[in-house]
Amino acid sequence: MRHFDAFMAAAFALSSAIGSAVPASSATAYPVRSKASVCAAIKNRVSSARRIPIKNIAFCDVVSLRDSPRSFYIMAIHSYRECNGICSTLMGWYAINRANGRIFEWSVADQQIGPEVVDPEGRSHFADYVSLL
Repeated sequence: MRHFDAFMAAAFALSSAIGSAVPASSATAYPVRSKASVCAAIKNRVSSARRIPIKNIAFCDVVSLRDSPRSFYIMAIHSYRECNGICSTLMGWYAINRANGRIFEWSVADQQIGPEVVDPEGRSHFADYVSLL
């Protein structure tokens, strides 16, 4: 049951994440209400899209809402890579729409939303995952 709850939290966050700047791929929107749900959603989506085990994603860094674009959470994810010297654990930056849960890449250099992150089966929205349960 714990894994199901974690999956649902992540899927819920995923669907709620990415903003009104991009049309929704599903008629049903699931708003994101917490940083924890955003982190779970991004971990699930990136794990699926990049085909890497979710256990390899260590943690999320969340940018404050005041420093994020309207309607989005901006978040970086990090790996468990051991750094002895100059290196980074950064796996990427992402934007998640708080109104509908869609997840996009985030360009730190341009401060702009990039391509939507979709899994290998083309699912990009929480509602797309519901049919799998």
